[in-house]
Amino acid sequence: MNEYDFATFQVGKANKLAFMAAEAVAESLAGLYNPLFIYGRSGLGKTHLLKAIETYVKAANPHAITLYSKCAALVESLVKAQKNKSADSFMRSFQSIDLLLLDDMHVLLGKMATQSKIREIIELCVNSGHQVVLSSTEEPVGSPVIDWSMRHTFDKGLYADIQRPDAELIKKVVIQKSKHAGLDLSDSQVDLIARLDFDNIRLIEGLINWIAANAASGPVVSSSLINDALEYMRIYCRQEKARLFLGK
Repeated sequence: MNEYDFATFQVGKANKLAFMAAEAVAESLAGLYNPLFIYGRSGLGKTHLLKAIETYVKAANPHAITLYSKCAALVESLVKAQKNKSADSFMRSFQSIDLLLLDDMHVLLGKMATQSKIREIIELCVNSGHQVVLSSTEEPVGSPVIDWSMRHTFDKGLYADIQRPDAELIKKVVIQKSKHAGLDLSDSQVDLIARLDFDNIRLIEGLINWIAANAASGPVVSSSLINDALEYMRIYCRQEKARLFLGK
């Protein structure tokens, strides 16, 4: 099973809209939602959904031309093409792409000239009848990530947010990740972990990895190790919040 497909994405109230929209796009490119803009804080599964769309499309049509790229990498390629005086051919290459997936659009904040070029690429794809999917940690409405001159491009698109996971979704992720790590957690241990207020899915993965690394041989995990793991995560979260507050 592919690490990044729809089957491995755990769905809850926090991400249901984004998940359903991503599935709809994968099943019918340039259909209902074009562009699709998925947004939410880091570690909630935006990249997973973008790559799941690509996985689905490539499986359904191996001849489909897809491009997944971090926005920063695309900008770097564009700058290189401009230096080599091949910007025109670089831009034309997007006319042949069936599916463009641009991750981390928030890197464009404050970069007006670069935003303009990326806008041209997005509009070129959409106007050519090709699907575009974008992601950002920044909400697109009222955000400088998408300037006003580009709003009309999103008239037929969709903004779909992913929120922080609730207890139900945390349980699903804990069960999935623990099985993947070869751990056999009891229902009470899963419930105990789910009581911790996780900001994102990545933290849950980190916690399960810590438990797996510190567990004795065999899938059964002691309750004392679970308590140690939760204390480890509480300390980590406090340190992370302090780091962000201090700007380090």
